[in-house]
Amino acid sequence: MSHATSADTVESIEEMPHATAVKKPEGWDRKMGLGRRLAVNMAVQEGAEFVLHIDLDRLTHWILSYEDELIAVLKRDIPTHDFLIIGRTERAFGTHPGQQREPESDTNEAISRALDMRVDVTSGCSSFRGDVGHAIVRMSASSDFSSTDTEWPLLARLGGFTVGYIATEGLEFETPDRYADCIAEIGYGAWVRELFDDAQLAYRWQLARASIDIIGHTLRKYG
Repeated sequence: MSHATSADTVESIEEMPHATAVKKPEGWDRKMGLGRRLAVNMAVQEGAEFVLHIDLDRLTHWILSYEDELIAVLKRDIPTHDFLIIGRTERAFGTHPGQQREPESDTNEAISRALDMRVDVTSGCSSFRGDVGHAIVRMSASSDFSSTDTEWPLLARLGGFTVGYIATEGLEFETPDRYADCIAEIGYGAWVRELFDDAQLAYRWQLARASIDIIGHTLRKYG
């Protein structure tokens, strides 16, 4: 959770069975790798059999829009894989603006070559067994960026675990859910241009570069 997450949201999550709300420490705004590792560590220390790693806004959209698909993934797909990359169908990926798809496509191409399987990791969603989570916490080096999307499945593969992949509809572009009023006022195209300003575009390409660079680092260290 970020510090912008409301107290009501945190309380609601804490009331859910087998759920823990993890807030990033102060000063960790851009240290997504550390924050994600912290969340995984807390989950596995609590004895989690499986971990579903997903952004809260994506999960909320999935529940509201494709609940049956999510339930099937939770019941059928997650329990049968050591590490499962949960990506997007071609349609779902295509709902994202081109400014987001272009750097993400480069990232997906790089990790697909490393894993020798066609995958979409930039959905930011994956699941893994508790013992895989322990290995990730021990081996992961990602810190400032969410390059965990490429690093973690590669660490799982190099650690001797099986890595699977599924594509889903529910991980379509969820960001408009939070900006309905703004989109209604200025239009979708203008909103996208505001969202992907120069700073955001630069950040997206920085993230892609970090996600690709961590592949080489991981292969050199553990390959």
